[in-house]
Amino acid sequence: MKKKTLNIILGVASLAIYGGIGYRVIPALMGEKEDLPVAAPAAIHSIDDFAEQRDTASLKLNYSDPFGVTPKVTVIDTLKHRSSVKKQPVLSTAVAPVTLDVSMIKYAGYITNPGSGKTLVLLMINGKTVSLQEGESAEGVKVIKITKESVKILYRSHISLLPKWS
Repeated sequence: MKKKTLNIILGVASLAIYGGIGYRVIPALMGEKEDLPVAAPAAIHSIDDFAEQRDTASLKLNYSDPFGVTPKVTVIDTLKHRSSVKKQPVLSTAVAPVTLDVSMIKYAGYITNPGSGKTLVLLMINGKTVSLQEGESAEGVKVIKITKESVKILYRSHISLLPKWS
């Protein structure tokens, strides 16, 4: 009994579906044209409807570095800290040692080839990773000596020892 009622329900549903399809297909085959609803164009009130809106938001970049990569820079206002007494300049004959900024070069690590025993050092120079052996150079940086914890480099005719960056 349950199968009979289910068959009747399915038969009625299939007749409704095929009847709806036939209702659309048969007049189209006969060549009759159907009036389709068309949306009326909306009236534009002013010329500036599509003008680019000016952005009123502003970014405040006063937060600290979340990764701790950039060193903290303290800005000293020289007008507030100016001393009132003028000091006489002291002339010295000693030459101050020149310090070279190698902060854009970081020692990321090293790789040793077990077959040949050659060691490659991984350096990050201006954000690009470069792999070099002892004696090789790239972007003005020449590798002199590779150790596990540091690498000795020659950069702009100055020798620097870079510790491993972590």
